[in-house]
Amino acid sequence: MAVNRTTRAGLAAALAVAAAPGTAHAHLVSTRFGDFYGGLLHPLMGLEYVIPWVALGLLAALQGSRTGRWMLLAFPLGVGLGVAACLLAPPPGRLLFGVNLASFVIIGGLIVLARPLPAGVLAGLGAAFGLAQGWDNALAITPETNAVLFFAGVTAASYVVVTLVTGAAAAALQQATWVRIAVRAAGSWLTAIGLLVLGVKLAGV
Repeated sequence: MAVNRTTRAGLAAALAVAAAPGTAHAHLVSTRFGDFYGGLLHPLMGLEYVIPWVALGLLAALQGSRTGRWMLLAFPLGVGLGVAACLLAPPPGRLLFGVNLASFVIIGGLIVLARPLPAGVLAGLGAAFGLAQGWDNALAITPETNAVLFFAGVTAASYVVVTLVTGAAAAALQQATWVRIAVRAAGSWLTAIGLLVLGVKLAGV
C-alpha cells in the first residue's frame, strides 16, 4: 500500500511538471511571439504587398549580382524604417496610397525595360518603396500588439521574400537567354495585376 501511494504521488508530481512547460509554451506563443508571426504573415496575405516585393526581387536580379545585392539591404531597411515611422507619426493617408500605386508602375516599367541601373538608384528605389510598404503594413498594429515583435516579423518577411526571389531569378537568368524575356513579361503582368488590385482597393470593393 505504501509503495502504491508513493507511486501515485510520483506520477502526480511528474504530470504536474510535464504540464507546466506546455502551459508556459502555449502562453508564450499566443500572447508574445504570436505578434512576430503576425508581422511575418501580414504582408504575405495581401497581393498589394507580395506583388511589388516579388517585382523588386526580379528587378534586382536583372541588374546582376554586383548591383542587385544592394536591394537585399535597402528594401528590408526601408520596411523597418516605415514600420517605425508609423509608430511615431500619423499615416500620410492618400500620399501613402499614391506611393504604393507608383511602385507598381515604376518597378514594373523598369523590369520591362531591363536597363542597367546605378547601384545608388536601385538602392534608393528599394529604400523608398520599402518605407511605404513598411508604413502600410504597420497600420495593422493595434494597442494590444507587441510592436517590436511585429516590426521584427515584417522586416524579416521583406528580407526573406526579396532574397529568395532575387536569388532564384538570378540563377535562372544564368541558365538560358529566354528567361530574361520571361522575367520582363512577368514584370508587365505584375504591373497590370498590381494596378487592378489597387484599383479594387481604392473602390472599396
